[in-house]
Order: sequence, then C-alpha cells, then structure tokens
Amino acid sequence: MNRLMLLILVGWGTVWAQDSTQSCNSRIDASAPVARFDFDQGAGTAVDRQTGLMWQRCPLGYTFDDGATPETLADDACRAVGPSVFFWQEALQAAEEHNNAGLGGFEDWRVPNIHELATITERRCHHPALDLEVFPDTSDFALISRYWSSTPAGFGFYGTTAWHWNFRQGTSGKDTIRPDTIFSQSHYVRLVRTSSL
Repeated sequence: MNRLMLLILVGWGTVWAQDSTQSCNSRIDASAPVARFDFDQGAGTAVDRQTGLMWQRCPLGYTFDDGATPETLADDACRAVGPSVFFWQEALQAAEEHNNAGLGGFEDWRVPNIHELATITERRCHHPALDLEVFPDTSDFALISRYWSSTPAGFGFYGTTAWHWNFRQGTSGKDTIRPDTIFSQSHYVRLVRTSSL
C-alpha cells in the first residue's frame, strides 16, 4: 500500500512539473505573434497594431525590467513590487489610481473587457497561452492564472459575477465579484488603453 501511494505521488509530481512550463506547437500559426506589437521599453508597454490597443506588459503589482538591454525582448521580466491580486471592484479602482499616476504618460488606462483579453492569447501555447516576449515571465503563477475583465457576467449562484480570462490555457470563466462573501475571487489585472497608433 505504501509503495503504491509513493508511485502515485511521484506520478502526480511528474505531471505537475511538466504542467508548470510553457508548451507551444510550432506547427500552428501564431495568433498573437511578437511581430504584431510595437514596444516602448521605457514605459513597459506594447501596442497591438491589429487591435489598436496598448497593453501593460506586466500585471498590476509588478514592475517592468528590460534587463538593461532595451533592444532585446528575450531578457525582459516582470518583478513583484506590491499586491498583485485584486477583487473585481479593487481592480477597477486600481485602474483609476494608475490613471492618477499617469502611467507611461497616459491617464486613460482601464481593465480590459473579456474580448480584448482574448486578443492577446497565443493559441498555439499553453501554460501560459501568451507570447512570453510580449508579456514577460513573472517567475510565479501570475502568467498562468486568471485575469479580471471589466465585463459583467450577470447573476450567479453566489451573487453578481464578472468574466475572467485564464491564461493558463486561454479560456474564459466567471466568478463572484462581491468581496463580502466567502465565494468572492481575487485575480490578476493587466491594464489596457486605446492607442492612437
């Protein structure tokens, strides 16, 4: 019995280890390739020329680090500097606070809607379903976790809900947004704005 349990645990550990790194299928065309984006390394932003949206390359609670090589995307990273998960209302308020600070010289940052989050999903990859040159690694689970959208999803079993996007596999879902219940969820946030291109 003990030997069987050990084999099961080792097997689960192997699955988890394999499951924790990005995997991409090069036979599938990229859905959000790095060539589609223009970068401002100083501000840590990327403009998607296809959608006209400017994205924060790092989630809220992280600071962008270009690795002292602004001409190279491969060594860019996101470093934790503060709280990084938020209840839905906190996410909306955090966007307002960033506007007061004028991130990147702009004051119109917002929480993206669910359709906008879907546009940056790299469909040929999972764990995370993002191009890591466009949206750098955070060295934790932020990239493969759920991100709030600003899109309400109606009333659920435990109260009002909103849509989130799960970059682990590139899927959507909805969660309770009331922070005063045990069923409320806190997720990551990546801000966006409409660019003038």
